[in-house]
Amino acid sequence: MKSFVVRLMGTALVSLVTVSSAGAASLKTWDAVINKPSRFKVLTTFNSEAVLDKETGLVWQRDAGNGTPLRSGCGATQAWAAAAGYCCQETIIGGRGGWRLPSLAEVFTLIDDTQASPTLPAGHPFSNVAGRYWTSTEGKTDPTNNAFNVNLDASNGEAEIPKSASRKVWCLRGPGPQ
Repeated sequence: MKSFVVRLMGTALVSLVTVSSAGAASLKTWDAVINKPSRFKVLTTFNSEAVLDKETGLVWQRDAGNGTPLRSGCGATQAWAAAAGYCCQETIIGGRGGWRLPSLAEVFTLIDDTQASPTLPAGHPFSNVAGRYWTSTEGKTDPTNNAFNVNLDASNGEAEIPKSASRKVWCLRGPGPQ
């Protein structure tokens, strides 16, 4: 099976096409909504400490409670700058590095408004999901001093707050922030 990228005018990405040995092509699209337990895969190659979201291709830290600090000086809740340092390239989860804080848009890919406390899809494999979590998204009214956090105990629970406030941290691995 061969994969190649189709480009328009030499630069714009049109789609990823996979061609089997039989010559049939299938487009990978963003049309798929996988809002069921099969959406998530616990990654045993990460010592079962990470979860692949098959809908977005992002890999999330499985335990969102952060009860045990990954780095010295980090606790379960912390100010925004420390949270960004907690989820950084040097952080090791499941034997792998390359972690970061998720953007507001990335956290919202997990939200299921039909669920309550946490507002994640039914059957999700995450543990200790509760409360308010930092995102990497800086505030709109005052980006120097504010950032967004998301309350996963309530629908539409995002808020722009001072970066000095303490919130939980939930690390993510994957392509850059959206």
